[in-house]
Amino acid sequence: MSRTDKYNEMFRAAADCAMRPVGWLVPNYVPRRNITLFHGAGEACKSLMALHHAARISRGQHLEFDASGEPPAEGCVLILAHEDNVEDTIKPRLALAGADMSKIQFRAAGREVRLPEDIDALRWLVRKKHVVLLVIDTLDDFVTVSTRNNQSVRTVLNGLGDLAEEEDIAIIVICHWTKQRSSKGSLRNKIAGSFGILTRGRCAFAFVRDPDDRGILMVSTKGSLGGQKPTVLFDVDVQPVQIDGRLVDHPKILYRGTSPVTEDDFDGAPGKVDVAVEYLEKALADGPADSRQVLQDSPCSRQTLFYAKKQLGVRDYRQGQGEDHRSYWQLPDAYLLEHGRPNGQNDGDARPLVEEAARILTNRELAEMIEKA
Repeated sequence: MSRTDKYNEMFRAAADCAMRPVGWLVPNYVPRRNITLFHGAGEACKSLMALHHAARISRGQHLEFDASGEPPAEGCVLILAHEDNVEDTIKPRLALAGADMSKIQFRAAGREVRLPEDIDALRWLVRKKHVVLLVIDTLDDFVTVSTRNNQSVRTVLNGLGDLAEEEDIAIIVICHWTKQRSSKGSLRNKIAGSFGILTRGRCAFAFVRDPDDRGILMVSTKGSLGGQKPTVLFDVDVQPVQIDGRLVDHPKILYRGTSPVTEDDFDGAPGKVDVAVEYLEKALADGPADSRQVLQDSPCSRQTLFYAKKQLGVRDYRQGQGEDHRSYWQLPDAYLLEHGRPNGQNDGDARPLVEEAARILTNRELAEMIEKA
């Protein structure tokens, strides 16, 4: 082949490129022909959610948060995992999630898969087994380059991206958060390794505890395709699996719905929680305040305010029953003892104020105080 012919094969004209819509394995969440990142701290259920995806797709079932109305994807899933054992952890969890085991593939015991060296082996299996989803758990366990080196990790991810593009599959890559980076900054900046990991993924989701302790959140931190996604709220239930004649407990995803929480509502968003904390300190400076009024006057989102409320240890009090009840918030005694009144009204020791508040709030005089107000 001449040099000219070789160079001609490297490029193509726009006129020769067909346009097509974005293809989705899980509509609006996991795109085909692209890489999706699941990232979070340890015990954040990233792997469990990936297995939940695998089980649903192996059965041709919708993910619970798929509201597209499109027919569900169905096909084989290849799972590359190192941290969890297949026999005693991954397969029981898949069984509990209802997976079709005939459509789940793992790497052979004792055989290593190394990236980028074994991408051609992955391509062979994708074609042979008609794989539609590849799960890599975690990226650090399978790459032979440093994930802290931007150029090296991009080489691996570009190879995986080409595999996804050429074979029309989706790839979920699971990443841990760094333990060295400050908690300040957005959730996306917590991913361990090079920032090139995030830039190569087309969609990314952080797994974090809900600020209001309702479960675990799957929060969109990147939406290059289709924009930011509604946050998924889920919990984990423990249910028994029959193994060798006895019942063994394993975790299972329980979908709770969507949440209005976004990436900006966490303490990683610079300044937002600090603003909410300062607002609560002032709003509750003179004692118990109607929670509805506090929420109405808040300069922050509801979720950010509840996160700040939990951080301060704000106490709840309820007056009345049913639809006529009223809820009040108050700064905790420990806060008043340490800081005094935030508005500076008290001079010196805050203990008399705390004792008076405790006396009022532990008897029926609270009701009289509310009525007079």
